[in-house]
Amino acid sequence: MADLDGAWYKRRLSEVGKTQRDMAKYLGYDKTTVYMLIAGKRKIRLDDVKPLAKFLNSSPLEVLARSGYDMTDKVRGAEISEVSPDGREEETAVWKIPKTALQDRMGANPAHVRILDVVGNEMASEIKDGSFVIVDTSKTVPSPAGIFAINDGFSFVVRKITPELYSDPPTIEISTKAEPDKSTRIEAKKVKILGRVVGVIQKM
Repeated sequence: MADLDGAWYKRRLSEVGKTQRDMAKYLGYDKTTVYMLIAGKRKIRLDDVKPLAKFLNSSPLEVLARSGYDMTDKVRGAEISEVSPDGREEETAVWKIPKTALQDRMGANPAHVRILDVVGNEMASEIKDGSFVIVDTSKTVPSPAGIFAINDGFSFVVRKITPELYSDPPTIEISTKAEPDKSTRIEAKKVKILGRVVGVIQKM
């Protein structure tokens, strides 16, 4: 694990108009603990990454990197392909994310994870336009219900899928957050599911 970037933390606190005392109160810590964290004498827990990102108006990945988590170590990190949103599953970029974040926090298999850029507000407010979703391609069975990346014949889109219990043939309901009443019923075998969405990377 690399050293925590204390200078970055101090600069971000200044930029957002906060103090170490404010940070301690927000995280539920005492000021001494926060001082030790920023000084690199204590490790920042993964549970604190998302709250810290929100408090510092930053991204979880930035906080991970600035907190000393090695984003390029192939032993501790996973190389994740970002796929083209046009439905061709072509690699457009490679992300490096700690395996612990994928396995322990998202329950995902790093070998089967892909990153997908979200275009549109169909799934707002859960997933905003311009966000990236983390998709586990080993989880293509829509049971239990959840949010999945599917190929609609033109591109990859993110939709909520709910299975219809005891249907024969197996049938699913596809819907969006924007228009939950306008759902589509279709045989499950006719839908190409890339995988289940297990995480979201978006600006707060």
